[in-house]
Amino acid sequence: MCGRHSAGESLMKEIDAWFRKAAKRQGRLVTLYSSLLRNRLMPYFVYRLRYLLVLQLLVLIVHVAEFLILFSHLQHFSVILIFLLRAGTLLVRGGWWGALEVMRERLRGLVGADAMRRSGDEVSSWLVGSLLISSILIVMALAICLLYISRWDASGADAIVYIYALLIAVELAVRLPTVTLHSGIYATRRVYRPFVSMLFPTVVQIAVLAALYAFDPLTALIASIIASTACSIAVTYIYTLRMYRIAGMVPNLRRSVRSFGTFATRLPLGRLALSAGAGLALRVDSLLVLALLGLGSLDGETISLVAGHPQWNTPHVGVFFYLILPTVRGSFEWSVLFYFDLVRLRNAPPLRDLAHMFFLKLLFAAVAVALYFWLLSVAVAVAAYRDISIVFLAALLPLFILRAWLGLLQVRAFANAELAVVCGSVLVLIIGLALVLVGEFADRDDLVQVMVCVVAAGLILLLGHFYAERRRKRPVLLSLNDWCDQLALADHPVQVGQLRIAEGLYTRHRSATAELLSQRLAGIGHCAWRSRSTLIYSIQVARGTAPVFDGYDLVAGTGGIVHQVRELELQSDGRAACDAMVQADWFRASDKSVGDLQSLCGEFHANWPNGTIIDLHSGKRAADVARIGADIQGSALPLAMASLRSGSVFTSRAGTNIFPLFVSDRLRMLFVVPADDGPPLSSQWVDSLHDWQISALTGERSGNDHA
Repeated sequence: MCGRHSAGESLMKEIDAWFRKAAKRQGRLVTLYSSLLRNRLMPYFVYRLRYLLVLQLLVLIVHVAEFLILFSHLQHFSVILIFLLRAGTLLVRGGWWGALEVMRERLRGLVGADAMRRSGDEVSSWLVGSLLISSILIVMALAICLLYISRWDASGADAIVYIYALLIAVELAVRLPTVTLHSGIYATRRVYRPFVSMLFPTVVQIAVLAALYAFDPLTALIASIIASTACSIAVTYIYTLRMYRIAGMVPNLRRSVRSFGTFATRLPLGRLALSAGAGLALRVDSLLVLALLGLGSLDGETISLVAGHPQWNTPHVGVFFYLILPTVRGSFEWSVLFYFDLVRLRNAPPLRDLAHMFFLKLLFAAVAVALYFWLLSVAVAVAAYRDISIVFLAALLPLFILRAWLGLLQVRAFANAELAVVCGSVLVLIIGLALVLVGEFADRDDLVQVMVCVVAAGLILLLGHFYAERRRKRPVLLSLNDWCDQLALADHPVQVGQLRIAEGLYTRHRSATAELLSQRLAGIGHCAWRSRSTLIYSIQVARGTAPVFDGYDLVAGTGGIVHQVRELELQSDGRAACDAMVQADWFRASDKSVGDLQSLCGEFHANWPNGTIIDLHSGKRAADVARIGADIQGSALPLAMASLRSGSVFTSRAGTNIFPLFVSDRLRMLFVVPADDGPPLSSQWVDSLHDWQISALTGERSGNDHA
């Protein structure tokens, strides 16, 4: 008992320390939601990218050092073998990260009181799978190395090659569980780490390499990789496991080992293969470009980079493009930083307009990022080839920009679960590059052909996204305003009903009840919160058939949370259903005329002169947002989304009250009442807001007329 008490006390101290650090960090934190609210996204991009750009510079330094050591001390075949192993590990890690999307989607969908326990079990099962794959990789690599050493009596440099190859395989095997553990928490939240901890593994690698280089360069290289990998894994485990403990979802490997067989048989193999293929595709195109422009010329042949300028082929093409490989990869990997943001925006349909703006501005940021990595490649090229043509290097800039755009489109498609589109775009790229490689377009310039292939892959991603957007269904859970609008416009038979839920429920219980109703109504109807204790729903019924939904099933399905169900008779269309609800006294027409949005805003200011209205359709809202506190700016959008799920008319933070207004399935306005302006529900404006929301239902406004 004392042990449990001590463990609980230790956890509370750790949580308190985490909150203190989070509060200290809050002053300099730039959040996605506050940046979206202010319509100022460039500071957020800089905040997210600042560490990555420094880290990529250090990675490039280490890569160049490894490159020079290998080419100086190993034979040609040995160098090619190591290059291929490095490329293979990138592909395997990409495929595994993609496969983990199945786990991440499951974790995002877990709700309820035992969500944390089930999340821990889910992560544990995937950890067991990653450990199994890692064990197989290590055994296979060790067996192959021992076989080669025993058959060919390897010694000296050859033995170093086998050890180096084994080290690459072991590094991959060790990183698979690390990526799994990180993905488990990254599915729902970020893992914040100090900048020093991010730099530490690479700095250690550089230090070990510099210290042992004079003794033996190859030994120094191997020792530096071992030290860097150990530090990287240790740092990741320290900070990731701390987040698991704070979240209350510590994995239990012992229990998962016993149930792994059952877990494996229940995996959706089709979805798993598609996710793995998409993850593989995210990494493979950079390597394909490298193969076309680089590895294809390692046999002594050259690929014409720019037709008509043979002097530009002075550097060995294969050596050159492997030398700048980190910059080519970096022009894609920067976009992965925003994967979490894109997933969050995908799961918030009312923020779709903000998500569109976010992505457009990311495209502009991609140009700056591509320019940075291109400058790094130019610096390396000039240092390695003093007589290299600057015109040749300038010709690579469009390729870097196109690669950055393509990577961003791929990550957005992956985050939006458009996995088949990701795979299809890379398939188009592979076919195009293969045609270039075999010389089908020999009368054209190879570099231009590669750019055309990248553009074609990007067009596939764009078309796939537009197609998915057109097929995207309307959310089942709507705001009261949008629910009334869609019902008033319905031209088919409709049945409406309402569910009464227990008073005094926590927000998460109301949200879970709305989620359960949404799942039952998927494809057949819509629902909305009429009040904090009443859910209303409408069901589309085909003519001549009976309704396929029975609201009484939810009484048992919610364990009594839903305790009353009322349904009206089937109506001929939506307008008739609206009239029936008014006659049943579910809604009442307003005693006064209902104005438009401008009138609603004017009445708000009349009631709260110090209040703030933030119009999310206005691009010049930064001044209005600046009037509310910094902590409110970062939480206003999540609070608005939470109010939609839980049925709250307004939400509060630090005494400040926020009334969200949704129009046409989008978050349109935020009415912010300062803490010192009185209780929010005492004003007649709240009644005016309700009357405006149901005006389409009562016939005082036609559906979708929000002028």
